[in-house]
Amino acid sequence: KTQTASLCALLYAAGRLDPDAPFTEYLPEHVLAKENCKITVRDLATHSGGFDNAKPYATPDPVKYFERLYGKRPVRPRGEKFCYACSNFVYLGLIVEKLTGLDLDAAARKMLWGPLGMAHTTWNTVVGNPDAVEFPESTYRWCESDPPRRIGEHNDVCAHWAPRPMGNGSCFSTASDMQRFCTDLLRREKFPKAYYDLLLTPSFAGDGHRRSFGWEMTAPSSSFSDWTPTRFSDAAVCHSGWTGPAIAVDPRRDFA
Repeated sequence: KTQTASLCALLYAAGRLDPDAPFTEYLPEHVLAKENCKITVRDLATHSGGFDNAKPYATPDPVKYFERLYGKRPVRPRGEKFCYACSNFVYLGLIVEKLTGLDLDAAARKMLWGPLGMAHTTWNTVVGNPDAVEFPESTYRWCESDPPRRIGEHNDVCAHWAPRPMGNGSCFSTASDMQRFCTDLLRREKFPKAYYDLLLTPSFAGDGHRRSFGWEMTAPSSSFSDWTPTRFSDAAVCHSGWTGPAIAVDPRRDFA
């Protein structure tokens, strides 16, 4: 999700994406496009647009997958509360595809990973790669009949079934590549100022949560509050991955 957010931020910095425009301006296929949709791109990136984490699009049938994805409706008014929803970042990834004409792996390689020197990062599966580490073995499954995904496969069932990389996950990388990504957010050297400002500035605060564009920030009832023993400042951004990896950047503490 952090990589998806960065691609959106790069498009914003290039003047190609308006974070405060309705997301349906970029995805007119969505059912809400015909209903004067007010949910913005920023709402998706902060999980505050009103969608919940239901996954009616969880099907291996690619036609039904996108029909149900574009037919998903919010369950509450935008801005009312934070609710983590994978579909928010699936939509953001599709917006990146629309604006670049590339799939997410190709877009990230051209716009983000290439400039940062992240030569060992991919949005495609790495099962069978001799350098892929599988410890501990994943036990994630959608239902009892669904075999556990291995490390190196897309863990989220919707990303697993999707016909191409989706914006909610997952990328596969190395510690050194991810350190390049985080250190750049700290040093702000490779990309335009607008890129860093969007990712590191609070964009939503409510219901005890604080979020920047694509990242979690410290707040009283945020899951990030579990990290308070690290003494992160309130300028820090963090993302915790399902399979264990977690990354954080704190400009005030000079930490990445």
